[in-house]
Amino acid sequence: MTTMTFDLIGAGRLGKTLGKALIENNLLEIRSICNATLASSQAARKELGKGKPIASLTELEPADLVWITVPDNLIANVARILAEKRSLKDGTIVVHCSGVLDSSVLEPLAQLGCHTASLHPLKAFAKTQYDPHAFYECYCTIEGAPHAISTLLSLFKKLGAALIPIQAEKKACYHAAAIIASNFLVTLAATSTQLLTKTGIEISLAKALTQQLMQSSLDNIVHKNTIEDALTGPFSRGDSSTIKQHIEGIN
Repeated sequence: MTTMTFDLIGAGRLGKTLGKALIENNLLEIRSICNATLASSQAARKELGKGKPIASLTELEPADLVWITVPDNLIANVARILAEKRSLKDGTIVVHCSGVLDSSVLEPLAQLGCHTASLHPLKAFAKTQYDPHAFYECYCTIEGAPHAISTLLSLFKKLGAALIPIQAEKKACYHAAAIIASNFLVTLAATSTQLLTKTGIEISLAKALTQQLMQSSLDNIVHKNTIEDALTGPFSRGDSSTIKQHIEGIN
């Protein structure tokens, strides 16, 4: 049985993690790696261990599946260039990984016979850690053309991921929820740590205290029947006088 091939456009943090997982689990064979510069493409190739580094979409080698993992504001332009240059063979599966954009941004390629989709991993990938098992037990949302979806379902099942269908028009709402759960948590941790250091607590200890409190709250969320049941402290008691003192203390 012939192994499917893929091209990687935008080998950044997510792109390299994705490429590493597909290559090292022997699911797909990589063809081209395209970044903004040849040097960047070569650096990505060194980290992935395979693939042909290129700096122009016109040099893209034909593949069964094309991953577009560039920043959101560049996806439409990449699709336009690929369509104008007719760089892809008929029937190519083209997938972008934006959380907020749906597959309609790839419409120029769909009109040429490509099967388009969007797939977004609901996970914060750490810098420089390109783990081939990064998608194990990772939830991903997916929408797009049926053939693209069925192919991706098969691939990501082998990676141990769980794919969740989502309505294209609901992706902005979904992504807002993801940002609140992920980025807001980091922002709150930073704020809590800063306030603790104002009391004279050393920063490393302040960070540890913040992490411990957040982890206990996350544990409560897991084990309680509802999110509301996980709430503790003055808000859960309606203790307005304590909250007033908090506001005065912060200011």
